[in-house]
Amino acid sequence: PTPEPDPEPDPKPEAAFEITVTDKTELSYTVDIIPADKEMTYFYLTKSGKNLAEHGLDTPEEIIAYDLEMIQAEAEVYGMSVEELVNDYYINVGDIYDLTIQGIPPGEEFVVYAYGVEMVEGMPKPTTELVMLRDTTVASTPVEQPMSITVDVEGANVDLLFDPLDYTGRYFIFIEPVSSLVQSENPTEEELKVAAMDVWYTFLSVYLQFGFSLDVVMRDYTYEGEQTSSESLNANTTYMAVAVPVADNGVVYGYPTVNTFTTGDVEMSDNVLTLSVRDVKPRSVTLVVETTTDDPYLVALLTKEYYVDMTDEEIIDYYLANFGGDMVINGNLEFPMTGIEPNTEYLMVAFGYQGGVVTTQLYT
Repeated sequence: PTPEPDPEPDPKPEAAFEITVTDKTELSYTVDIIPADKEMTYFYLTKSGKNLAEHGLDTPEEIIAYDLEMIQAEAEVYGMSVEELVNDYYINVGDIYDLTIQGIPPGEEFVVYAYGVEMVEGMPKPTTELVMLRDTTVASTPVEQPMSITVDVEGANVDLLFDPLDYTGRYFIFIEPVSSLVQSENPTEEELKVAAMDVWYTFLSVYLQFGFSLDVVMRDYTYEGEQTSSESLNANTTYMAVAVPVADNGVVYGYPTVNTFTTGDVEMSDNVLTLSVRDVKPRSVTLVVETTTDDPYLVALLTKEYYVDMTDEEIIDYYLANFGGDMVINGNLEFPMTGIEPNTEYLMVAFGYQGGVVTTQLYT
């Protein structure tokens, strides 16, 4: 007898999505996302491979669970229901062509994935498997482009001179505590330079995602020629002052120049602050501070609930924990303050503050 032919294997089921890279550069990529079911509602998300690794997301189930957790948290922040947030910002139907994502560093892995969803009792529920694409942006290697950074430290005050030497292009500058960017106690020069490039690419990515054009970012946040800066920093802290040469397309052109330095102690201030108010109205008041020196200080108006039964030290701690120490003032002050509540008891407070150090008593 003639043997029966082997049965045809079952056709491979069609994937729920086809995701294709249509273009990529050093700082961007473009993809098409094509669902098999043109009526299906679905999510797509874009991330870096590094982001998935940092959160330990190895399986589709872990990724979807993490997405839903983040959407719930985002809805709470914006005071929206999950369903409102999903319908306004996440849900998609039909083909997506030429989706361009900008601000991804050169040579870095990116991830694009999609999965079907439907809303069940106000929450998104997956309806398909997760389809993922992984790829990398075009690599770029910076050149050696030395620059000069001169630092003059006096206590917590620092004067800096950025000199590009023979470099005629644009460059990005910043000053950050070393410990906020590099985890090792004694970072190498290479680690500092890598961290510096990451700062620029993160900065660029954020501004591009908020709708700023590359031309605007380059014009407003990078520099040419010599630049000077005077900063009041935290006392007894090691910082890195950085200059990153950047090409017109936003790619790091040259390896960053990094100068590390440590600030000194801050002396206590003999500034005496005399506080008063005038022009008191139901919803506004003018705060007045008279000083005896130009040493920096902080001032605030607190409602009774925030200072009753608190010591001076507790009031200062409360202020710094809730408002920080960035809004320092030098010299006399007359400040018209609006938005206060009528028939409410307030306490005006002020205290010297410099380099992360409280330098006077609390004045009220």
